[in-house]
Amino acid sequence: MKQIMNHVRRYRALLAGIVILTILQVGSSLLSPTILASLVSNGILKQNQAVILQQGGLMLLTSTLDLVLSIFSRSFYRENSLRDYQKIYVSVCLQKNSTFFNTRFPKIRNIFVY
Repeated sequence: MKQIMNHVRRYRALLAGIVILTILQVGSSLLSPTILASLVSNGILKQNQAVILQQGGLMLLTSTLDLVLSIFSRSFYRENSLRDYQKIYVSVCLQKNSTFFNTRFPKIRNIFVY
């Protein structure tokens, strides 16, 4: 467990950001049916145009928020995970005994090996 926690400690901010964005996205997704029920029962059935416009605008706002949070959380995760993957990939490729690097780049191997 200690090994896992030591590894996760480096990604604490990333994990916190993803968890917060996911909670906000799920909250806005779960709010939509409640708003729709209110729109139908208080606006459409009672033929109240003001409630229809208010709840419709709120529904549009939560759907837009859900979309933006979904896109942002995925791009946030992808950007950070790709950056870490590139670091790992380069460090593996540049190791002194890397068969991948030795077979594909034998002439420039000595330039990059530290």
